[in-house]
Amino acid sequence: MDLGNGPGEDFLFMHRKMIYMVRDEYASKTVPIIESWKILPRPNTPQFSYSEQDDAANPGKKVFRLNISDSGFMVPPAHPGSNGLKFLKSPDYFWSVMARVESLFTSQRHLSGLSLGALGNLLEFTIHNQMHMRWSSISRDPKSGQPANRGDFDFDEKWDDPTYDYLGDFHSSHVNPIFWRLHGWLNDRKEDWYNAHEAAHSGEIERFDYQGISWFKPGKWVQVSNPFYWPEHDHHHHQMDEEDVTVKLRVMEIIKAAADRSQPKADTLLGHPEAKSRALCGPLANNLR
Repeated sequence: MDLGNGPGEDFLFMHRKMIYMVRDEYASKTVPIIESWKILPRPNTPQFSYSEQDDAANPGKKVFRLNISDSGFMVPPAHPGSNGLKFLKSPDYFWSVMARVESLFTSQRHLSGLSLGALGNLLEFTIHNQMHMRWSSISRDPKSGQPANRGDFDFDEKWDDPTYDYLGDFHSSHVNPIFWRLHGWLNDRKEDWYNAHEAAHSGEIERFDYQGISWFKPGKWVQVSNPFYWPEHDHHHHQMDEEDVTVKLRVMEIIKAAADRSQPKADTLLGHPEAKSRALCGPLANNLR
């Protein structure tokens, strides 16, 4: 497995771009940004956290008030019968797996030996995916309130309801404030990575501005010069018009049809090369006509 390839860098850049965009939007509305986790919430983190503050009505005195930014990180229960998810949400799992992985990605010694692509791939397929599911609540239908999972190709408008903020679905996870806290933690690991390399071999990684984002020039530890974050025409931002939307929905229909089809028979695949090509591409070509 190639840990240092381009998709690992794309993963890191795309999420940093998202964080910058959301923070800019918050700033434009003069709303405090959602702060990143500095450390992953421990299993004994209280649902409601209180902090000592000055009492405006009584100078010199202190009072305890609800601290919103530190509250609400209790791990939601798993769906009944989901034993694997139940274990992932357990204190044992946190201390035996997640805490150990967290320590690796905050270790200068470990980070100084990783390329940017390796950092992205390892973060995505270890702690990132675990974090999404550990802090996810039960997925529910926004209309009925009953437990339900959105299908991969189900784009009914009901799923656009902000109350559908399931962290286990790409369609909805970004609506959940926890998403920005955990991705803020991931984003901070890139700075740890840069600082670790500066300490171990100063000057080998150079920063530059790409798409308005502070990023890293290709070199010994960085592979990609133009990391992907969103489909674009000629690398210029554009708004999708109705025709764009229609084409993209049509493409999704074709992909769904391909996913729903059974695989071609073995004798077809083992036959003439052109037969294999027709078997795999024919239905797609027909759908495009």
